[in-house]
Amino acid sequence: MEPSKLTERISYFSQVEDPLSADVFIIRGDKRLFVYDAGNRPDAALWLNAQDDLKTVVISHFHKDHTANLSSLKYDELYVGSYTLKALGKGTKVDSHMTITDGIKADIIPVPSGHAKGSLLLMIDDEYLFTGDATYSMLKDGRRVHNAQLLKDQIDIISALPADKIILSHDLGKIRKKAVVLRLLKTIYSKRTPDSPYIYVD
Repeated sequence: MEPSKLTERISYFSQVEDPLSADVFIIRGDKRLFVYDAGNRPDAALWLNAQDDLKTVVISHFHKDHTANLSSLKYDELYVGSYTLKALGKGTKVDSHMTITDGIKADIIPVPSGHAKGSLLLMIDDEYLFTGDATYSMLKDGRRVHNAQLLKDQIDIISALPADKIILSHDLGKIRKKAVVLRLLKTIYSKRTPDSPYIYVD
């Protein structure tokens, strides 16, 4: 099975429910494939292993639907956040903004996230920003919540980046305008109260 095409350089294996897998995004450079999240779809790993290109894998965060294929995936470089390194026991830790060029410009950027600590963003050519699940809520006492301070820090980081298109994981719409995503996050942040570090969204 071939990945679906998003742009001339970006393709993806879509998220699925069985087995639960995040989207696997593939960005083609001149000599290498940048893979954002390994996912948990066996066909994605099979396809990637059949490609002769060098492979640089960036994992957004440590949840298994984003990482399970790493056990069978052949790659040359693996970049992870601090908590993902603890969970997987492998990879090069990214704790500050770094850039790789290969016919494209790929920026790997740590971002605070209540959903998953130690998340990484991937920005391509200052235009597309892959966020994984970083902007999503977490569960607390059976309710969806955001940590107010982490959400504020996240809004500040994303706002400062030049990319104007956001690609979320688990999102059928795929490409969202950054302004729309930020508007939603700022609306959630506006509901914070001084008596709680959390913002309840349901």
